Amino acid sequence: MINGLTDRPHITGASLGGRPGVVACAAIATAHLFLLPLPAQPLKSAALALCGLSLMLLLGGQRGTAPRARAAALGTLLISARVAVGGLPLPPATSLHLPEGVVSTSGEVRSLLAPLRGTQRFVLEADGLRIVVEAPPNPQLRVGDRITTDLEFRALAPEAQERLRIRGIEASAKSYGVTLTGRGSPLEWLRGRIGDDIERMIPAPAGGLAAAIVVGLRERVDERLADAFTATGLGHVVALSGWNVAITMAVAERALRRFTLTRRRWSLIGIALIYGLFAGASASVIRASVMSAAALLAETSGRKGAGAVALSHAVVALLIFDPAIAYDAGFRLSALATAGLLAKSASWSTAALRIGSRLPAPLQKTWNLLAEDIAVSIAAQAATLGLVIALFGRVALWSIPLTLLIAPLIAPATAAALLALLAGELALITPAGLALLPSLLALPAAALFGAAAQIAQIGSTLPGTDFTISRDLTLPLGVLLGAAGIGLLLRRTSAVPDEPVERNAGSELRAPAIAGACILAASCLASASAAAPRGELRIAVLDVGQGDAILVEYRGERMLIDGGPDPARLSTELDRLIPSWDRTIDVLVASHPHEDHLAGLPRLLDRYRIGAVIGAEVRGGGPASRSWNEILQSRGAEYHSVATGSRFMLADAHLAVLWPDREALERAPEDGGSALNNRSIVLRLDIPGFSALFTGDIEADLDRRIAARITTPVDLLKSPHHGSATAASRALLAAVDPRISIVSVGLRNSYGHPAAAALERLAERSGAVARTDLDGTVIALIDPAQPDRIEIRTAITTSFAPARSEIGRITPGGPRAGTAADAQVPAAAFIRLLRTGSAGCPLPAATIGAWQSQRTLRYSSPGAMTSS
Repeated sequence: MINGLTDRPHITGASLGGRPGVVACAAIATAHLFLLPLPAQPLKSAALALCGLSLMLLLGGQRGTAPRARAAALGTLLISARVAVGGLPLPPATSLHLPEGVVSTSGEVRSLLAPLRGTQRFVLEADGLRIVVEAPPNPQLRVGDRITTDLEFRALAPEAQERLRIRGIEASAKSYGVTLTGRGSPLEWLRGRIGDDIERMIPAPAGGLAAAIVVGLRERVDERLADAFTATGLGHVVALSGWNVAITMAVAERALRRFTLTRRRWSLIGIALIYGLFAGASASVIRASVMSAAALLAETSGRKGAGAVALSHAVVALLIFDPAIAYDAGFRLSALATAGLLAKSASWSTAALRIGSRLPAPLQKTWNLLAEDIAVSIAAQAATLGLVIALFGRVALWSIPLTLLIAPLIAPATAAALLALLAGELALITPAGLALLPSLLALPAAALFGAAAQIAQIGSTLPGTDFTISRDLTLPLGVLLGAAGIGLLLRRTSAVPDEPVERNAGSELRAPAIAGACILAASCLASASAAAPRGELRIAVLDVGQGDAILVEYRGERMLIDGGPDPARLSTELDRLIPSWDRTIDVLVASHPHEDHLAGLPRLLDRYRIGAVIGAEVRGGGPASRSWNEILQSRGAEYHSVATGSRFMLADAHLAVLWPDREALERAPEDGGSALNNRSIVLRLDIPGFSALFTGDIEADLDRRIAARITTPVDLLKSPHHGSATAASRALLAAVDPRISIVSVGLRNSYGHPAAAALERLAERSGAVARTDLDGTVIALIDPAQPDRIEIRTAITTSFAPARSEIGRITPGGPRAGTAADAQVPAAAFIRLLRTGSAGCPLPAATIGAWQSQRTLRYSSPGAMTSS
């Protein structure tokens, strides 16, 4: 034996799946060729030419032709033949002549996209054209739904048009309302039902995150939470992937343990493919499902199921099915990350554990728990970093440490979601007094998904989280880092015999158990501490964007006034304040039928028990108004129509309606804008020593009439109409004389609210002014034992409203604007009626009038979906 040879380590290389890997790489390159923005005819000619050349190389090549060259020819042939027979995967790069103005269109919903600023977004196929549509959030759509809608097409820049084209979309449009004409498949109904059950039991925004991870309903993730996951580089957590498939396969394998080996493997192949379809058929989960099926098929046939070979088979199969998937960012990242894990995660994990064996004893246990996860994360980052920079021009610097925190939570959270699903169904049939029982079942999932959401939200606030790269450098830097990453993964390494790493099975199990118990306890404490202090009055003006939603809680009873424009945002704000085991709203007030006050309410009935619903004007409004009326009618909700003089109780608090007059409601609104604003319910709340006024969207021409009905000053004012220039006149403010005014308004809204003139008037007459766009949700706490002491809490500060003596306001006997006739209140206001419903509303029941679109009203326009 040659001297010294035995001392040399054996050299190994990273496996790329051999010839199947070459087939996959050639297929990817060929698919990209047919996705270029070229006219259709040259691409079809190229497909036929490549078919011929590939066949010549495969059938007529010499014996000496390299196997890898033949494999590349096979990959080219498969994709080019698919294109030649099945047609181009994307629409050709030609300009379309789209209609101008608003047009009525019918079609089928092909896919759902992430929501944007409270709207729902989807891809509509109509007359062979695929259109990305931005629509109001109601009614909630599912894939496969057939709809009729009024669309206004948008002109797009060439770059934006090309981004749509590579996704198979030819146009972009805004919808002014959607009418359902048919529902999609039973499978989509079942997926939606599972998502509803999960969201019913897991507080938002974690509930939407759970629905996305478990069944692929990514459109249910709160927009702000989705931004946090993107900024921190944790977007792969939200996307269904091999993680979810692995969990499903593990559960299925245990259930099929009694089957013979062959039957069990064939059953698992079917389960893998079915789960991919059930979970929404996203690129990453289909890739993982097909890969699992390919690996199992290889084992069933007696061949070694190498992961790299299975990945190659999955990629080729998906490209044959749809070559356009090669442009899908999720597919590319998922395939690259998997390749990185297959190439290096095992060897790098061994190296990481070996490093841990050299650390001081106190650090070894902690390092051994994290070592493999660190190695896996680095391998995935090495494979994908270049592509991430090239595609998005940004790098999440905290991605790896945050992944180490969040990764251990996802598998147990997904398993715990099965309990939450069961709890969601039980909650539908459980009496209100036993509502705690289903909530207990859902607590583990709520705690784990809540912790995952918190990690992303906190991580997004860290300095340097989202590092942006200059646009000119993204492509060259991405190519450079991508090449370096691939080179690192392909680098041949020495196979040094593994050194045994001392592990303590008991301690390894004990640490996750302790961590899980801590997360569960912290979640319960946080939810319980969010509840209103017992016996106190809590008024929360919720940060729901450009709209209104106000939660009033007093001595165990709750009232919600309006629901804002965004269902997901309303759920997030409510669930932050209301414990998951006490999802009850005793009184729900719909002040007037505008989208920015009503759009969040229709879906609320799926998540909360509603005692009584109060409304006034129901005509006009937008799609939310229609959905809201239909839901109330179909569920037989306890509904009360109110007008000036109506009174009811919330626990011991007295509430009086100051507007609208019954005579005003008898006339149809003149338009869908100011006329509906001036039908808003104006509500006054009184407890001994404290009062509040909720004004909806009334405008200045009503202020004198409202002012004449205010006989004593008010401590807290919800400023009318988001602080617009036409609201909160000096006449109204002189009568109200508030100690604090709160403006409910969206950050950087397109209406210019709040107006500088309105803020100036509020500052003149109020002791303090708070704004939801700058302060977030504003909470006022009033202890009945000290009603003069109004504590104001925001996301930033805690303070106290100035006492009336400190701000020197007019006395209750001072002058009031308006006439004697304005001050008259109907005698019905003084009639004591019997309590009805869980909220004890002393109001007569009423029927819900048929919905009338605001577009049938005079002076209406398609754009009048919200008040301005």
